[in-house]
Amino acid sequence: MEQKTIVVIKPLELLIHVNRAENGEMQLGGPDGKFLKIVLEALRIQYEIIVTQDILYYEPLPDGNFTGILGMVQRGEADLGLSYMPTKEIHSKSIGFSAPYKQEELTFITPKPEILNQFCSASSF
Repeated sequence: MEQKTIVVIKPLELLIHVNRAENGEMQLGGPDGKFLKIVLEALRIQYEIIVTQDILYYEPLPDGNFTGILGMVQRGEADLGLSYMPTKEIHSKSIGFSAPYKQEELTFITPKPEILNQFCSASSF
């Protein structure tokens, strides 16, 4: 039997989650979970999902390891991790990263400004 690739994820509401099917199999959900499943299946990789609840994603520890998903991959507890995290030089000394496949958009949200008069409004042009 082929050895399974251990994939570690941190569930993130609306992005990636795991459900246990009636047969006990872990199923990936959410847009990022579905994307991960498509990639793993396209590569014909047999995989097992591990869920971490570690709040600290990638903090350095005094012994040179890291917390969270990064640390699990670094220590060989997992073969692959999927996470939202910065790829800093300190991290890349011990493990590899793919190029990001998605970029988050940052938007400022403010109350709608009042129109002082029609000459100050952009819609008056």
